[in-house]
Amino acid sequence: ALLKLLDSGIAEICTQSQASTLANLEALLQELKALNPDAQIILVGYYNPLPFLPTYGRHFRLLNRSVKALAQQYGADYVSIPYTSIANDGHPTVCGHKYIARQILKAVRK
Repeated sequence: ALLKLLDSGIAEICTQSQASTLANLEALLQELKALNPDAQIILVGYYNPLPFLPTYGRHFRLLNRSVKALAQQYGADYVSIPYTSIANDGHPTVCGHKYIARQILKAVRK
């Protein structure tokens, strides 16, 4: 019952936040490209901080698809981090941070 209560209304909040997140991200990409068109831009995807809420999982999958599409549109490199280990508070653990760092390092051009 508690999970159902927590999950109620999340879909609308996620839809609203996704639109503003993507608009802000696109504006940022445009500005970065204008300032330095030759710089490597790396967009790191999102991990799901609340895997026990189904709506969040759907939200983050859709958000990551949209972020990946923006990366392709602007010639940025997209880094997926779906296997981030998280603590009970939804933040990455030490292992989670190491995993994210390794994923980013794989994308950095030398």
